[in-house]
Amino acid sequence: NTIIPTSVTSISSHTFCGCSGLTSIDIPEGVTSIGDWAFTDCSGLTSIDIPEGVTSIGSNAFQYCSSLTSINIPANVTSIDYAAFRDCSSLTSIISLIPADKLFVPNEYAFDGIDKEKCTLYVVPGAVRAYATTEVWYEFPNITELGQCGDSLYWAFNEATGTLNIYG
Repeated sequence: NTIIPTSVTSISSHTFCGCSGLTSIDIPEGVTSIGDWAFTDCSGLTSIDIPEGVTSIGSNAFQYCSSLTSINIPANVTSIDYAAFRDCSSLTSIISLIPADKLFVPNEYAFDGIDKEKCTLYVVPGAVRAYATTEVWYEFPNITELGQCGDSLYWAFNEATGTLNIYG
């Protein structure tokens, strides 16, 4: 497990690009941006929890992370740039905590190369309609509302793995 020091506030361009041996990483809460190509081709990375402070995900940030099965997008994200998650071919769940009133249109190629039929987009309660009618997000046919267990705590049960995940 790779641990980034808590003093880091930004993951710069190309920081972990091509680190195929990287399987998991702890991004500290103080990080506010993930730069272009930051994790591109980290083919061993299986999941990523993007901390709540992150507001932007750069171009090609997670492109070709072929083992990535799940990503969490926090409520404060305001931009997902070109091909940020392109060809994350194993992705089966995206958890978006962006509320309906703060929903934005990601770059049209942000999720290019993902099998959207096999990937469930989990969204906060009351936001299904907003996602289903917003460009790029509406390309996901499986948009499911997260359960709520507090003011900003949400849950989703993964039947395939028998895992209950709590977010927020």
